[in-house]
Amino acid sequence: MYRTLAKLIILLLIALTLVSCSGTRAFRTEKVLIIKNEIYHESELLKNDPVNFIITTPENKKFLGFPIKKILYETAHPDPKKQFEFWLDKKEKRRNRLQKWLSPKQVLALENYGVKFNDWLKNTGEPPAILDTLKINSSKKRIQQYYKNLGYYNVVVLHDTLEVKAKQVILKYQIYPDKQYEIDSIKTNIDSQQIADIYTLNTAGSEIKKGDAFEINKFERERERLFTLFRNNGIYNFQQNSIQFTAAIDSTGKDLKIPVTIEIQDLQQRINDLSTKIPYKSYNVKQIEVFIDNLNTQLNADQYTDTVQFNNITLYSKGKLKYRPQAITSGIAIKKDYPYSDLDRTLTYRYFTNLKNFKYPSINYSLLPEENEQLKASIFLTPRERFSLGFDLDFSHSNIQDFGIGLGGGLGIRNVFKGAESLELNIKNTLGA
Repeated sequence: MYRTLAKLIILLLIALTLVSCSGTRAFRTEKVLIIKNEIYHESELLKNDPVNFIITTPENKKFLGFPIKKILYETAHPDPKKQFEFWLDKKEKRRNRLQKWLSPKQVLALENYGVKFNDWLKNTGEPPAILDTLKINSSKKRIQQYYKNLGYYNVVVLHDTLEVKAKQVILKYQIYPDKQYEIDSIKTNIDSQQIADIYTLNTAGSEIKKGDAFEINKFERERERLFTLFRNNGIYNFQQNSIQFTAAIDSTGKDLKIPVTIEIQDLQQRINDLSTKIPYKSYNVKQIEVFIDNLNTQLNADQYTDTVQFNNITLYSKGKLKYRPQAITSGIAIKKDYPYSDLDRTLTYRYFTNLKNFKYPSINYSLLPEENEQLKASIFLTPRERFSLGFDLDFSHSNIQDFGIGLGGGLGIRNVFKGAESLELNIKNTLGA
C-alpha cells in the first residue's frame, strides 16, 4: 500500500514538474497583439451589429479581465515528446531511477499522459490574437461583401491601429458605405404559362418591390417564396434552381436604380445525353390510396385482402381492417381533384405521426398512365405494436424525506376502440424515510 502511495506521489510531482517546464511558454509571441476590435460606420461605433461577427481578427476572450484561454495555449509545448525525453536525460540516472521505481511501462505511460495533457492545453486554449496583415485584408473584404449584399456597391473599408500598451493595439475598421442602390423596374421572363398565371395572381406577397433597397437576402427570400408557392399550387416537380434573377448594375456608380428581371425556366432534364426542357404543369390528385401493413398477419407483404372505400380514399389492409375508416381518413389533408400541395403532404405526415399508432409514414406520388397531369397519392402505414410496457426507478431527496425510492410502471394500449386512440395507464409508488 505504501509503495503504491509513493508511486502516486512521484507521478504527481513529475506531472507538476512537466507542467512547470512547459510554463516556459514556447508558444508565447513577441509580435503585436490585438486586444480589441472596433468597427465604425462612418463615425458611428457598431457594437451589436452582425458585421462584428464576420471579421477574421478577433481578440482573445477574457474571463474576469484575464485571457485564460490564451494563457493555457501559451503554457503548452510545441513538442511534448521531445520535452519529456529532454527532461528524463537532463540529470544522470534519472531515467534509470524512474524505471526502477515505476517500471519502464509506467514511464512510457507517463509520457503519454504528458502528451495528452499538452494537447488538452492547446485544444482548450486559444492562440494569441496576432496583428496579421493577411487577416486584416480578409476582414476588409468580408466587410465589403457584407455591405454589397446590402446594396452598397461603392463601399470603402479602411483600417487603423491605436497602441494602448507596448505591443498591444486596438484594431479599428472604418466603413464608408456611400449611397445605397435600389430596385427600379421588375420584369419577368417565364417559360411556362401555368407558372406565369400562378405568379401573376400572387405578386402582392413579393419580397422585392420597386424602390426597395437592393439587398441580396430579399432575393433569397423571394426565391424561397416562389418555390413554396408553386409547390403548393400543383407544380409537384418544381425545382428551386429554375428561378434566376438578372440585374443590370451601372458600373460607373452614377445610376443607383437597378432594373431586375425574374427568370423562371422550364425543368431541365438529360435524356439520351441531351439536355431537354420539360414545361412545368399543374397536377391534380386523382387517386388517394392508403396501405396498412398489419405486422401480426402471416400473409405475403404484397397481398392486401381487405379493401374499404371512404371519403374518396381507398384503404387496403393485410387481413381485416382494424381501424375505423374515419379515424384514418379524417387527418389526410390531401384531397381528390385538388392540385398537388407540399403543405397538404406535410400536414398528413404530421397527423399520422401525432397519432402515435404508426411508425413514420411514407407518402409517395406517381403519375397516372394515360392521364394528363393526374397524380396518385399512396400512403403507407405500418402499425406499432398494440401493447407497450415500461418501468422506471427514481431516487429522491427533499426537506420532507431524507431518502426516497420511487418505482413505477406504465402500460400503453393503442387503437383501443378502433379509432387510433392511445390509452396509457401509469402507476407509481414511493417509499421514503
